[in-house]
Amino acid sequence: MLKNLISATGAGLLVLLGGTMANSVPNSGTVSTPSYQVAQNTVDTATLEASVFQQINQYRASQKLPALTRNSSIDNQARCDSLLVESRYSVRT
Repeated sequence: MLKNLISATGAGLLVLLGGTMANSVPNSGTVSTPSYQVAQNTVDTATLEASVFQQINQYRASQKLPALTRNSSIDNQARCDSLLVESRYSVRT
């Protein structure tokens, strides 16, 4: 169940907000996480990304896999890709 929750949460985050991408190589860079206006509510993307990332590492630990580390370059690229998807496929009124 947790695996499905993580998959659904991660997929939704990637599509809607750019998601948290990671790799196993440590990176000392900082992560830039702006907030976006979605359906008249401000979404704290930093908190959402951190939560999903923590859940992924909890699942990995339960499977005896090493924890992932954040990679700011991949995080930023995922956000850019998400904004591009949003601009192409969002409902316009």
